[in-house]
Amino acid sequence: MDPVQHATHTPRLTGRTAAVPGEDRRFFVLVYAALVCLTFAAYVPALRSGFVFGEDAWLTRNPAVQSADGLRDIWLRLSASPRYSPLTLTSFWAEYRLWRLDPVGYHFDNVLLHSDCQCGQAERRPQATRADDPFAGE
Repeated sequence: MDPVQHATHTPRLTGRTAAVPGEDRRFFVLVYAALVCLTFAAYVPALRSGFVFGEDAWLTRNPAVQSADGLRDIWLRLSASPRYSPLTLTSFWAEYRLWRLDPVGYHFDNVLLHSDCQCGQAERRPQATRADDPFAGE
């Protein structure tokens, strides 16, 4: 097979084939549930810890995050944080409304986000083609 044809005609890697309609859905629900459980198991120690590293500059001593009208400053003032990161600070601003300065809520939200990323990767993986999958081999 010449290289041009190989580049344009790559077979798709297939996941499981459903013998019964809905089998794939049940399989992925089980995979997602397992990934969420494994992620929570891995991050249980984080749920019991306090704030670490630079959280004082980003959250615990940041008036933009703690004030009701700080959302405007987060997006319009470059000095609202050590580095201009309005999405991160908007997340902190919203979480501060829910948890105040209780680190458990912030860590729980972070574990949920990690679980969601793992499920997204599990969903994408069977759809990879040899052309975009560096681990597929030749």
